[in-house]
Amino acid sequence: MASDTIFALSSGSGAAGIAIIRISGPGTCAGLSVLIGHVPPARRAMLRDILDPATGEKIDSGVILFFPGPNSFTGEDLAELQVHGSLAVIRQLLHALGAMPGYRAAEAGEFSHRAFTNGKMDLIEIEALGDLLAAETVAQARLARLYQQNLRTAAARWRDALLGLLSLTEAYIDFSDEGDVGEIDSTAEQEITTLALEIETTISSLSTAERLRRGYRIAVLGPPNSGKSSLINVLAKRDVAITSPIPGTTRDTIEVHLDLKGLPIILIDTAGLRESDDVLELAGIERAKAAAANADLVLWLSPSAEPMASPFPDALVAYSKADEIDSRPVHSSPDLLFSAFSGLGLSALIDGLQQRAAQSLHIGAEAVLVVHERQASELRFAALALHRAASVKELEFRSEELRIARLHLDRLTGRIGYEEVLGAIFSRFCIGK
Repeated sequence: MASDTIFALSSGSGAAGIAIIRISGPGTCAGLSVLIGHVPPARRAMLRDILDPATGEKIDSGVILFFPGPNSFTGEDLAELQVHGSLAVIRQLLHALGAMPGYRAAEAGEFSHRAFTNGKMDLIEIEALGDLLAAETVAQARLARLYQQNLRTAAARWRDALLGLLSLTEAYIDFSDEGDVGEIDSTAEQEITTLALEIETTISSLSTAERLRRGYRIAVLGPPNSGKSSLINVLAKRDVAITSPIPGTTRDTIEVHLDLKGLPIILIDTAGLRESDDVLELAGIERAKAAAANADLVLWLSPSAEPMASPFPDALVAYSKADEIDSRPVHSSPDLLFSAFSGLGLSALIDGLQQRAAQSLHIGAEAVLVVHERQASELRFAALALHRAASVKELEFRSEELRIARLHLDRLTGRIGYEEVLGAIFSRFCIGK
């Protein structure tokens, strides 16, 4: 309820140097008066003792910040208590806040929810904030910042164009007998169609965004004992896959998420490809082939001593176990020679993987506007309505289709009809944000 005053630990859980506890709502000022004896000046950091309202005992000394509404993140009176990151201090302070009248612990995403409700952020900003909080690599964080700006700018431009077309259409319907109302001709139909096509082109950027958000999938394939699991362990910097000189050790696919020079990468370890009568091994081989089919890139490994051609035409080929041969064989330029055991050639291999991923992930990344299926869905409905508007001659029907298109653009930003999507959006947020 918006009448409640909410609080939460906004910094990470666990012991730390500093912990930040947020308070937002109508009882913020009263709570500060009880905790530190007064309400500090707006937006000025003040070092104060924090007292337990129930006992008068000092909980801690900390930096207090007060942001009066509506000029705060949530649009309400908001305070931040920066205290020592002791688990005991945090626990005692949260308990004291929970005992205060009208105070309760915040739910996941509730601070951002209130910011949206109070008009401080729109749905596009909220979704971008959620993506930023979930970002694990530089590329994912950059995507969240880029698409927020790109999509909000485009949505405002589309809405202005749509309102102009709608105003012209309705003016002609209502005042067609007036001399100052111009004639509607085929140019209006062309403008509507052009707008629909621009929106449809925007939707196509969803695939690039999804790849950036979920990670670039690299399936590591090759014959048995080609060093696939060893390479996975080295790149992951931990033992995630069992390694053995016995062929056919790997029977299932194993996925490892990596930050490869700022790019989100998913490495997939697979069973070695060979002829076999073992039912379990055959099942693993089929899963390996399926992983290759669904991957963005296949990394084909083959032992340096016994090079084997890749059955995948677009694969990145690498020769493993380079430390087990006396002399290096001559390979063509796209091939890489490395040893997971000694580290020979690993830097070149990592560079090759990073270049392939960067080339794929950065194509059109600057122009990405649509990142979530919800956004794409609203834009699809808007484009369909625009196509219908361009195809009808009756201006009343055209006007109605233009209104439908505007409705979906408003739902895109959350101007109207947003209730059913809020739960799904804010459920991804952490407590305290």
